[in-house]
Amino acid sequence: MAEYSVERSDFAGYDAYVLGDGGTGAAAQVVPALGANCIAFRAPPVGTAGPPVDLLPPLSGVDDIGPTGYLSGNPILFPFPSRMRQGRFTFEGQTNQFDVDPDNGHHIHGLVATQPWAVEYAESGSAGAVLRTSLDLDANADIRRQYDYACRLTVTFTLHDATLTLHSEVCNTRDRTLPMGLGFHPWFPAAFAAGGSRDQAEVQVPGRRIWQLTDELLPTGGIRPVQGRLDLRQPRALVARLRPHLY
Repeated sequence: MAEYSVERSDFAGYDAYVLGDGGTGAAAQVVPALGANCIAFRAPPVGTAGPPVDLLPPLSGVDDIGPTGYLSGNPILFPFPSRMRQGRFTFEGQTNQFDVDPDNGHHIHGLVATQPWAVEYAESGSAGAVLRTSLDLDANADIRRQYDYACRLTVTFTLHDATLTLHSEVCNTRDRTLPMGLGFHPWFPAAFAAGGSRDQAEVQVPGRRIWQLTDELLPTGGIRPVQGRLDLRQPRALVARLRPHLY
């Protein structure tokens, strides 16, 4: 029977939680105070009995995450992922102004990646190693200044049988419609194992449709079927299919 554990650790002076799977050697490290970012995850390659490899490489310090909170690990993007033109949106007659990136004049990736999240519980048992974290957006003055909607976002991390699962819940705490989007931004290395190379890497994404974007990577609101280099439903060579992301 697999032995699961949740242990407290330190990451650059912040409390971190390490979820462990003793049976496979898999482990995940989450830092609630840094946006509940999963900053490291190791697991054996699927279908093999080989040693664990770094699927999310460990970080050397907070600078790796960056001031935006989304440059490493698996940042959580909420209440909107992607880009928002000039940081402004209007919903049901109310206009909200988000802070913008001075380099491009737009808002990028939401408001929670740099915020401290609460730990609701951390426990281990037959169901695996579990960490439940949450953030009350209405209680955060900096978020409320930009996004005048009340909700509670909860993300539960579960490590079981070498698989890390994130379960997300959004609870609307006001009596009006909540405009929102939720995304995750994992940074996977192009070569997981020693001796691998970017030229050998393949990528597969089961999505059938994509948001249409402008040349500035701003969503247009349109949705279209995947095709060409963006059709990743079957494993495809990474180098031939993807262009560098623009920040």
